[in-house]
Amino acid sequence: MSLSVDIGGTHTRLALFAMSGEFTPSFLTIYSSHEFGTFEDLLTRAFEEHQELGGATISHVTIGVAGTVVDNCCQVTNLPWFLDGQKLAKHLDVERVTLLNDLQAAAYGVLALPKEDFATLQEGQEAKGPIGIIGAGTGLGEAFLVETQTGYLACPTEGGHADFAPVDEEQCALLTFLKEKLGRVSVENVLSGPGLWNIYSFFDGPKLKNSGEAVTEAALEKKEPKALEALELFLKIYAQEAGNLSLRLLARGGIYFSGGIAPKLLSLMQRPSFVQTLSQKGVKSDFVRQVPFKVILNDHVPLYGAAYYSRNV
Repeated sequence: MSLSVDIGGTHTRLALFAMSGEFTPSFLTIYSSHEFGTFEDLLTRAFEEHQELGGATISHVTIGVAGTVVDNCCQVTNLPWFLDGQKLAKHLDVERVTLLNDLQAAAYGVLALPKEDFATLQEGQEAKGPIGIIGAGTGLGEAFLVETQTGYLACPTEGGHADFAPVDEEQCALLTFLKEKLGRVSVENVLSGPGLWNIYSFFDGPKLKNSGEAVTEAALEKKEPKALEALELFLKIYAQEAGNLSLRLLARGGIYFSGGIAPKLLSLMQRPSFVQTLSQKGVKSDFVRQVPFKVILNDHVPLYGAAYYSRNV
């Protein structure tokens, strides 16, 4: 068996997968990350509470984590946890523990999920080539897959921390507003849950609970016009950045939207205005129109990707 783990700032998910056959978890559980001082504390609780974990013969553990992984170690973003793969292998008494960036794990997950777990925004013409993953949630993650002689290799990036590049007067005004507040403005400062709140603050809407989720709810339920304005601008910038990623990678294999936000906004992302914005790239517009764009509907995709890695890499 392999143990897949997805560590986020809010929740940590654990699942068991067989090392062959279909990618279907035989066990899955979710914990609140902030309840534990260390990841080891969470593991101890999980193995004590769930016989499925304690009784399983686990050979490989792959962990998708929100943070930068260097030498199989990671300081988790938004948590006081430091992970060391080698020490975790000894703690769990397993052959191997591998740490992956969470979007890197999601990229591998694209290779493991069934077709029904994807919703198409733009059909394009899928061909062999790099595959891009972009995911707005607590932050903004970007990763990509490239094909090698032995299979696909998922590569992490810190693309969410690249500079925010406005394309019109409204976005230039947003940049000026955020520069006064933040100094340097990254794409993540706009494309994330906190980023949506930043956009809402730019529109100076009535006070809502300070969260992107509150803005989304108010917009979707048409409770607050400024929230809807903020969400529309958020979606426009999301489409721009996804189109940019397709150009940076020459992503003939497609671009996939991951993270918790896209599935909630699927009906809005399927509108012609969003799809058209994807490919508004001047002389390279025709290329982007040939790129498939899809939304990942399965919110456990990093777990599937971790299982894929344990089995194939």
